[in-house]
Formats: sequence, structure tokens, C-alpha cells
Amino acid sequence: MGVINCTREAVASMRDRDVAGQVIHINSLLGHKVTMPPSGANSNLNVYPATKFAISALTESYQFEMVAENRKIKFSSVSPGVVATEFFDETTLKSLQHFPHLLPSDISQAVLYILSTPPHVNIQDVLIKPLGSSKFGVTALTEILRQEMSKDELPIKISSISPDVVQTNLTEMFSKDNLAKTPHLLSSDISQAVVYVLSTPPHELLKVKDSEGAHLAIKVTSISPAVVQTDITQAYSKEALANFPHLKAEDISAAVLYTLGTPPHVNIQEILIKPVGSFI
Repeated sequence: MGVINCTREAVASMRDRDVAGQVIHINSLLGHKVTMPPSGANSNLNVYPATKFAISALTESYQFEMVAENRKIKFSSVSPGVVATEFFDETTLKSLQHFPHLLPSDISQAVLYILSTPPHVNIQDVLIKPLGSSKFGVTALTEILRQEMSKDELPIKISSISPDVVQTNLTEMFSKDNLAKTPHLLSSDISQAVVYVLSTPPHELLKVKDSEGAHLAIKVTSISPAVVQTDITQAYSKEALANFPHLKAEDISAAVLYTLGTPPHVNIQEILIKPVGSFI
């Protein structure tokens, strides 16, 4: 309840003063997926992951609330994996020395990155894990399945299709009328992508020997922005996006620079970036 109460009071203050503010929730990877605790740690997670899932929902709910009120108050989450803090008892802290973990300074660096973004950029979430820890998420699942098929030498192809805004009948927000003046995809575009994937010829599968990259010290990061103004297509040109919340190319490069500036033991799993005022 502490996060809820503090957020409520902070937002009330920003509303009263009609200012452009920033709220940062310290979340957890457990707020996205429940995983097994590290060896030696208390395995009885109980309601802890549920409270972190609530923070993820709280952050997004407030984001949409601010959009509806046309306010420039930004909401962000920092979702780290295991961090060596006083949260753990002394015995567990000692065991963490033999387990991939983050330091408090890694989290503060993520907070500073969020605070450094320009007024039109809202970092929705920064997912951080120590290099060598376990993976999760759809993107990670796709990669894990690919590696398993490679290991067993099975000619099974695993693909992931990640569209931006798609016109559908699932929700009024993405209806034809609501998206009439917004660049968007059609369901047929996604089905065409599926057909394309199915039509590609078989090829030799890549043999991946180290799925975690821990021994190779290879970091893998995904930067996931919403609409970005670029010259790739007319639909995302400066003129076309003049009245639509969007990001700039330099917003993405700033995320790349932050990722590259992290210490060797820190792997930024994903950075979710949206323009302030976006309903996506």
C-alpha cells in the first residue's frame, strides 16, 4: 500500500500545481513473470510477485489516466532482477556472491537515465537483469525454443511477429474509426507476415552452444519504442506525425547509449519507450 499511497499523494500535488512531473516505480522482474528464487534464497515468494504485478498495472493505469486528462506527468517502472541489498538476510547475501546479481548503483543509473529523457519521452519500463541469469518473456521464449530445436537438430522453425498498432475489432481503441487519422497496420498485414514466414525455405539451423551468454559475456538487449519519426516511410514523416504523439530517432539512440554504458555484469533486457500522450 505504500507505493499506492505515495503515488496518489505525488500525483495529487502535481495536479494541484499543474506541473509536468515524473513518477518512477521501483518494480521487479517478478512484476512481469514469476520465476524461481536464486539458490539459497527463501523460496516462499507468497504474495510478493502479486504486489509487483500490481505495480506494473498501477504504472500503466496512471499513464492512461494522464493521457485522458492531457497532463504531462510521466510514469515509469524500473524492473530489476536480484539486487544485493538489505532486503536479504546476511546468509542470503553471502550466497548471492556466487550467483549473478545486480548492485543498488545499477538501479540508480536506470533512474538517472529515465530522469534525463526529454519532456516528450516516457520510459515505460526498464527491465534489468544480471548477466548470466535466466531469461523470460515472449522474445526470450522464441530464442530458447530456437536453441532447443538446434540442439536436437530438429528442422522446426520458430518465429516471432511483433507489430505496432493494428486495426482490430478486439477493442474500441483500435477500431477503424479511432485509427482513421493514425498510422496503423491491418490484420491482413499480420496474416501476410505469417504466410511469408511459412513460405520461407528450410535452412541450416544455427548451433547455439551457450544460451545464456554468461561464459561468452555477451549481452542481449531489446529496445522497444512506439511510433518513431523517421524517413523510412511517409507514414512516419515529420509532417504525417505533426499532431500525433511520437518519438524521435535521438530518443532511441539515447537508450542505446545508456545500454552500452552499463557495467559488464548488468544486462538491460528491454527498454519500453513511449511518447508522452500516447494511448498505445
